[in-house]
Amino acid sequence: MVVIVFSIATKEIFVSKYHYLTNIMSLSERKISVLQGVLMQMEENSISSQQYEGSFGEITMNTQVVNDKEIKIEVLFKQEDEVFLPVTVVYNSETKKIIDWK
Repeated sequence: MVVIVFSIATKEIFVSKYHYLTNIMSLSERKISVLQGVLMQMEENSISSQQYEGSFGEITMNTQVVNDKEIKIEVLFKQEDEVFLPVTVVYNSETKKIIDWK
């Protein structure tokens, strides 16, 4: 009886750790994809809407001018029929430094 209980508990711990690691991996993939899209848009320095197909999902970016020096990029990330909350990045167009990231 003790062996059976110990086996079930061990299996549950393994499954729990596996789910945790897969969730962390998908979160990291999403952050990397969004960051790559933002960096590509900052390098191009164009005011437009663009769509990229990354290795982890689809990235849609809308760029707007806030003032003479600041540009806002709204990033929408889709992955396998899931749409995640948009990310907004404001950066200085001259220095290419990020001012705000929400």
